[in-house]
Amino acid sequence: MKTTNLSKGIIGIAMTIIMITGCSSTQQVYKGNPQDGLYISYCLNEGDNLKYKYIFKNSQVMEAMGQTMETTITTQALYTLIGQNIENTDEFTGKIVVNDLSMDIVGPQGNSNPDLSKLIGKPFTLSSTPWGVEKMIDTDSLSIDLGPMNGGQQNISDILHNILPNLPEEAITLGQNWTKLDTTVIEKQGMNITTIIEKLYKFDGFETINNQSCVKITSAGTGTIDGSGKQGDMDITVEGDLESELCFYIDFAKGHLVKSDINTITETTLIMTGSQNLIMPMTVETNASICLIK
Repeated sequence: MKTTNLSKGIIGIAMTIIMITGCSSTQQVYKGNPQDGLYISYCLNEGDNLKYKYIFKNSQVMEAMGQTMETTITTQALYTLIGQNIENTDEFTGKIVVNDLSMDIVGPQGNSNPDLSKLIGKPFTLSSTPWGVEKMIDTDSLSIDLGPMNGGQQNISDILHNILPNLPEEAITLGQNWTKLDTTVIEKQGMNITTIIEKLYKFDGFETINNQSCVKITSAGTGTIDGSGKQGDMDITVEGDLESELCFYIDFAKGHLVKSDINTITETTLIMTGSQNLIMPMTVETNASICLIK
């Protein structure tokens, strides 16, 4: 299939839409009990050295100009989270080092494997509250251009994101449900996109994962995505709905994430007006998994 400059721009915008989707060694990480109320938090002590495997698969189908364009991106990473000296008990910080990273892209222009070597072995900082409100620091130099067809300029924080699922700040009891509303605003490639999702969480029980006693938490979410922008002489709007399912396990005695799996389906419509008027439906399915391997 021949790919025009306009279709390249469309796919680039689509990829932008897709990309949206404190303690010390002497502290007790959890308090209470599952019947009366259990406080759970993340913890990263100085000397902790946690190795994780990360897999992210993104499958997109878009109808544009009478053609169906399918793109699948599979990202795999091995990274190490290293604990640092803790000075602020309201949050913890750790160094992340990506030990291995690969990306396989199958799209309208064929298959490609971008060179991500400049992102490997370069430490950067993760800062998080005990409940998983995270931010990545010192990542300005850790970017790579994947081209307009595959999301453009991507920072390591775009590739490795949401690596600590949110925990409740309050005590929870076994079987309890709670809700959380998340709003994300992203400005990229000429677009301003807002995603709002309401998630219903549940304290689903206890399981042993890789010989570690874990709390199991699940969630189901629904939300909306809305945005607008401009590319050349074309005005662009996007609107749609999304659904997500999450299951994760945390070693509540240590405060370490052991495993997480999240699936998201987004149904959107991209509307372009200007020299051409185009309406393009798009379906995106993402699957992300994180597993503690050492």
